[in-house]
Amino acid sequence: MKPLQTESNQRSKKRNILSRQLIVSTALEIVDNEGLQSLSMRRVGKELNVSPGALYPYIESKEKLTQALIDAIFQEVNLEIFNTTKWQQSIRSMGQELRRIFLKHQDLVSLTLGRIPIGPNFAIVLEKMMATLVSNGVPGYLGFYVGDIIGLYTAAFVYEEYLQKSGENQTPTGEQNVSDFRDFLASLPEKEFPNIHRAAVDHNNNKMVDRYEFGLDVLIQGLEATFEKKMPINLGLRKSN
Repeated sequence: MKPLQTESNQRSKKRNILSRQLIVSTALEIVDNEGLQSLSMRRVGKELNVSPGALYPYIESKEKLTQALIDAIFQEVNLEIFNTTKWQQSIRSMGQELRRIFLKHQDLVSLTLGRIPIGPNFAIVLEKMMATLVSNGVPGYLGFYVGDIIGLYTAAFVYEEYLQKSGENQTPTGEQNVSDFRDFLASLPEKEFPNIHRAAVDHNNNKMVDRYEFGLDVLIQGLEATFEKKMPINLGLRKSN
């Protein structure tokens, strides 16, 4: 594992004036380089060459630091993905962006599960997404559910990948999971499970499906159908081609 900071960078940080932004960026570096288990107010203080108590005027608790870290990664979302008149493409691109960012900060993914993001960076992304939906005639209040569904699906998907990669709790790798699953299907009596066998053969003979993109297709098409059902017919929706 590479050192968290070079000696030159450490000296530079010691000269910096302590701020909330500096604390959060330092904490993010610690998590990315050493893992979530290394995150603590004491560890951040040590990296900044200050006592843990010096951090509390800027970050009131470790939970507040956790919230700030989650918000910080939303700053990496490329807002140009919302520069389209097609809400379906914006939502797809948002999911892909979140997956890219979550993969970059995989140790943080578990923190997003069970927590509602709070912070200025998240608010900017949410506002951009809502603007795209509203411009297509979608009632604004439904936008909250869209963000929740896409964010939760993406975080859960990346977290599964993280567990398989890290092997935590003796979780098998993705390749092992697939292999075990195929062995299980092959072991089933064909006469008792004809549809499973037929589907397994079809799956092996056809092009592999990208699980994440398949899930996005299902969610987006489901959202489109739900919008049309809940909205007055005269509003309509712009459909993607």
